[in-house]
Amino acid sequence: MGINYSEHDLLQQVKDYKQKVLNQANACIFSSCPKCHCKPSGFKLHEARSRIFLVIVFNEIQKIISLITRWKCPICGGTSTQYPEFALPYKRYTLPQIIDFISQYLEDDEQTYRKIECLL
Repeated sequence: MGINYSEHDLLQQVKDYKQKVLNQANACIFSSCPKCHCKPSGFKLHEARSRIFLVIVFNEIQKIISLITRWKCPICGGTSTQYPEFALPYKRYTLPQIIDFISQYLEDDEQTYRKIECLL
């Protein structure tokens, strides 16, 4: 997570990830099932659902549609969501931009979330 992204690189990464999922070129990151904790020989792609991400580019918010994958355990039948490295559960903004907002907030004692939001 210590990777620095430019706005263009972040947009391209979101688009590249979507294309990788569409081409079925992304691999499951789970070595054991998060539900039953067994270690199957492999997980089956259960679904790829769309997800809208908000990316700030040149002080403008752009909506980018990408995909989130869910993998099914062949042992227990449970499904688990795999988020790409730029995404967090329940968050629409990308992780590098969330970290940027947090660092701006922590650097200045007089800074507020509302002031940071107004900088967009």
